[in-house]
Amino acid sequence: MKRLAAILAVLLLLCVPVLSVASGTETPPPEVLALKPGQAHDLRGYISFTLPDGAVESFWLDYGGFMDGFRCENGEWSVQSQVSPVDGTWDAQLVRHDPTVLHANGSQYQDALGFDILCRKTGNRLSYHYNGKAFVLCGWENPSAYAGTVMLNGLTANYYPTGANQPEGSYRLGVFTDTLLMSFEDLPFTPAEAASMAAITEAAVAEAYPGYTLHWYESFNANAEAYACYSRIENGLLYVKRVSFYKEKQPFEVDLMPVPLAPELLEKLETEPFDQLLNLSGQSALFCTDATVDPACIAVEGRIVDSDLQQKALLLLVEDAQGTRRLQVVSRVGESYTAKSTQPLPDGAWLDVFHAGDGNVLIEWMEEHDGQPEECYASYSQLPDGTWQLECVAHGGQEDAIYSLCFCGPRLEYSLCSSDGILMGTIPDSGLFSADLWALPTVDQLAVRLDRSGWAKVNNPDPADRLHLRTQPTQTADSLGRFYNGTPVRVLEEKGEWCRVEIGLDGRLTGWMMKQYLAFGESMDAVACAFPQQVLRDRYDGQKLYTSKAMEAQTTLDGEMWVVGIAEGDLYVLLTPDGGTAYAPIAWFFEGNG
Repeated sequence: MKRLAAILAVLLLLCVPVLSVASGTETPPPEVLALKPGQAHDLRGYISFTLPDGAVESFWLDYGGFMDGFRCENGEWSVQSQVSPVDGTWDAQLVRHDPTVLHANGSQYQDALGFDILCRKTGNRLSYHYNGKAFVLCGWENPSAYAGTVMLNGLTANYYPTGANQPEGSYRLGVFTDTLLMSFEDLPFTPAEAASMAAITEAAVAEAYPGYTLHWYESFNANAEAYACYSRIENGLLYVKRVSFYKEKQPFEVDLMPVPLAPELLEKLETEPFDQLLNLSGQSALFCTDATVDPACIAVEGRIVDSDLQQKALLLLVEDAQGTRRLQVVSRVGESYTAKSTQPLPDGAWLDVFHAGDGNVLIEWMEEHDGQPEECYASYSQLPDGTWQLECVAHGGQEDAIYSLCFCGPRLEYSLCSSDGILMGTIPDSGLFSADLWALPTVDQLAVRLDRSGWAKVNNPDPADRLHLRTQPTQTADSLGRFYNGTPVRVLEEKGEWCRVEIGLDGRLTGWMMKQYLAFGESMDAVACAFPQQVLRDRYDGQKLYTSKAMEAQTTLDGEMWVVGIAEGDLYVLLTPDGGTAYAPIAWFFEGNG
């Protein structure tokens, strides 16, 4: 019997999971293990604290660098937090704070309610302490980046060089630092990094533009980026500035179209909170009140249902007494305003301001397909010439019912840095103000509905050749660039062996090409794009480009860029899918890493 009992005891032990605990680590109670089922083998460290209110908080660090916080109150354990402050490369241990140990500045912890995550290989350290409400970050060390200690007092980071009891710099950081949430890699290790982070905190951003009042602030990516909206009112006009701030980079600012406010709204702004009357974020309607624009400047055609302010336009979704909705687009020309309305929109159509973004309109509505209501949408983008072109259409939720458009035609298949997959031509009556959204063509109707007249593609017999764009219809005229096969051109005029063409929509690349090297109509579909696959080097991201090969005036291009040609002076000619053009030095590009 004794032998049988011993065998049973061994078998029972084999059925119980063995908790392997790192040296110096406390053992989690069964209640915490129950909250981490099957993960006992992944325990790197565990530490527990009894708080002044009698509750217990503890932290579990696993081998991947993830840390879970637990709280026990009235005998009940629960998950309090889940963060990833370090990564799996740390040879980490949890070290309880010792109030008898002096800090770099000679001070001591008031109590032992704190701990460090210490990497034994590198000396990297993250420190946390209990501030009376929660455990928050209170300091860090990264010996490879800074010879010293960083101590965090609330939101202020103090940088103490090794051996010094006075900080060499103090910087007020953003709200992300006074939490458990910051990852070690996102912390400012040097005073210079802290200064750049402090420069985009809400307090600093609020003072960045004298004469403007900050109304919206959001920070992202561990306070490495921030987005702000400002306003000022002058002579009855609302001026709005939106700015994106970046750690260690210049801010990117956009001034929106000034809006003449109604006298009633101006009066309300004297006594009522600004943010209850106007929303400047660009994520929802501009107007939060019935009092909107000055009727002496802008005639609104009905009740304003939704609104969006952009750089070059004020968008007003209006509804008349019969319930018919239209989009009214207001533009500013000099000191006066003009307004243009769309055709009637589908019943109940609405604007998706949140997803549209500046220079875009996203109209959504419901249609019935196979007896089921489905959400449809049409998006329009404002092109360099000021017109609004259909950009994307979705008839229901099926992928094969969605297509996007470039300035030169619908894009049925995406090809990186290429015009392949674009069905060259124009969809009739697809402009924002002429379109009947109910009648926009589906994907399978495009080939029939598309108007291909007036379009052509560069088509050299030898794809390695490039076709000149001449200032005059002669081979001795100055060249604006030599263009690769697949470059889309708009044919403006034919003159013997030459065609006057425009590349893009901004008017910068208008000239003459030899007709024999252009493909027209359905022949365009057989031309393989020969654009070189070039990528802008990171250090030139956001750099101003040039409007001509003389490299005097500058411009900007956003998003996807095609390298459609080369010009003398070692320049690439660039074209975007929305018709923007520019020149840039070839040295700014490389073939990429893929």
